[in-house]
Amino acid sequence: MSMRRKTAASLAALTLTLIVIILCVLLASCRNTGTPAATTGEPEQTSDAGAPFTPVDSFRLIDNGVSMVRIVRPDREKDDDDATAAATKLKKALQELTADGKQSIGTDWTQTGEHDPETLEILFGKTEYSEGAEDIGSLKLGTFIAKAYGNKIVIYSVTSEGYDKAVSALMESVRAHASAVTSGDKTVYTVDIPRSEIDYGRVFDTVLYSLPDSPDGTEFQALYLTGERGRELIYTKSSADSFAYYVDSLKAAGFTEYASHDMKENRFATLYSPELTLNVGYYHYNGSLRVIIEPFSQATLIGTEADNVFERVTGQRIILHGLEFRNAQDQLFTNGLCLIVRLSDGRFVIIDGGFDTDGHANSLVRILKEQSKDYIGSGTITIAAWFITHSHSDHNGLLNGKNTVISNAGIKVERVVTCFLSKDELVRSRAAYPSNWDPVEGGGYVNTYGAARNLGAVQINTHVGHVFRFADLKIEVLFTLESLAPAAMNACNSTSLIMKMTFTDPATGAETVYMSTGDATGPDFEVCNLMYGDYMKSDMVQVAHHGFTTWGKSEATVAAYKYMLPSVVLFPVGDLDFPNVTGVEFNAVLISKRTNPNFEEVYAAGPLGKQTILDMPYKAGTATVVPPAGR
Repeated sequence: MSMRRKTAASLAALTLTLIVIILCVLLASCRNTGTPAATTGEPEQTSDAGAPFTPVDSFRLIDNGVSMVRIVRPDREKDDDDATAAATKLKKALQELTADGKQSIGTDWTQTGEHDPETLEILFGKTEYSEGAEDIGSLKLGTFIAKAYGNKIVIYSVTSEGYDKAVSALMESVRAHASAVTSGDKTVYTVDIPRSEIDYGRVFDTVLYSLPDSPDGTEFQALYLTGERGRELIYTKSSADSFAYYVDSLKAAGFTEYASHDMKENRFATLYSPELTLNVGYYHYNGSLRVIIEPFSQATLIGTEADNVFERVTGQRIILHGLEFRNAQDQLFTNGLCLIVRLSDGRFVIIDGGFDTDGHANSLVRILKEQSKDYIGSGTITIAAWFITHSHSDHNGLLNGKNTVISNAGIKVERVVTCFLSKDELVRSRAAYPSNWDPVEGGGYVNTYGAARNLGAVQINTHVGHVFRFADLKIEVLFTLESLAPAAMNACNSTSLIMKMTFTDPATGAETVYMSTGDATGPDFEVCNLMYGDYMKSDMVQVAHHGFTTWGKSEATVAAYKYMLPSVVLFPVGDLDFPNVTGVEFNAVLISKRTNPNFEEVYAAGPLGKQTILDMPYKAGTATVVPPAGR
């Protein structure tokens, strides 16, 4: 045979051999890797080298006690706290089934930005992986997914509760498919989960699921728990148009608009259905859209301007009630707040109230009787609303502990108005700022709810944007703890209400503005400055936190006072501490003509029973100060 023929035969044989080898590889591939992606409806995926591959029939998460899967969370710079918490929870659950107690967990960061599609991984949250991105982008509130994409299991939810549900669903499958081999006192697990089972997509919260989608362009930031059963949804990258679109979407979904109100560039609306009450707010300064959801049976519609039907029987006035006292152990208490507002229809509004003592309760009852004796006759003294700024004992102690003194005196309380931390958020805030919180702080809200029930009063959870109208008085809620959400509260004082109270003179229409600040802190005022600015201009201001510490950001407190620029300043503090607080920088700005050209008068609450009475419309020099001995 010629050399040319031998070469040709050799090439033919070699070619045939290569064809056979390729066919064998392909057949083995079909046997070992399962059904091709084309039959599952998944797009074909390629490795970094460009060669196609097909996903596995089952996920072997643990092989003879050794973890075979990597958990992935978003990189720290763009961290999703809920996703990270869920990833950590799964890590702890899986490593309990491994012989060495090890379970790999890492982030989605790579130097090249590429991820190996063949590596078995469980992805949490919005990672840089392409797997599941489209489904993640369209996922509604109140749902979660735990689904296979190629060789990845993607777990995602908009809320922490959804992540918990997703991890629980996956762990149910892990436990169901865990096989154990015991040798002596050692048990080794292998976990093979059929691919077909990894396809969870469930609605776990029908309330959230029923709400309209947020406007295009907005981004979900957080779900924050508030009050007893309230939830606040927070979206970023919003606008006034987004707010209007969302309100219209709610109305199209069957909600009825109850009230709406604008404060500077901020927009607020209250809507309701037979099941829910929603308070929707647009915060202009940071472009956030906030939706507070409460059960209709729990939330109370606060009343509109049309509901404010009344008959004038007396003049409007403010009474600053002194609270300073010594207890049985001779301890001096100089702080506390009790502001009494007499309305033109003869009812009262109370801000806080003071301490849980018979002396404070009896003094309050005496003042209410004195202030109503000229028009009440044999009628019932009525408190139209009792506002509690926050749950400190020098503010809500009297209502909590001595409400029976009020009811036994025949006094009717129509409403108790609060905004308190939820139980979970109270725990989180204490953990985040342990040195700023006493172990018992913030817990008085439970007793306040009970006090409202004991008095037969309607308990109202108030929110930013609420407007209350009582006779000739309008109260606008400028700040609640929900304004700082989703941040943990750095102190109990930071949960205080801030309210703008406007008294209208029925004869002239002239307005007098009183700013109620409770124990508001620097962080609170920082938000108010950004939201309202000169909308906080006031004629009278109650100094925040009795003139004591601002719990950080004192410059924000100074800036807020410069927006307010009142002529009359009230210090809810005793006479002994009053000289100590007037010179503090963030208080001095109010009572110095250099920084406050409007300043004319300053008053301290003083000892228990003292009354500082200011008739509306107020003119400097007309206050009546009644010492305790002068009652």
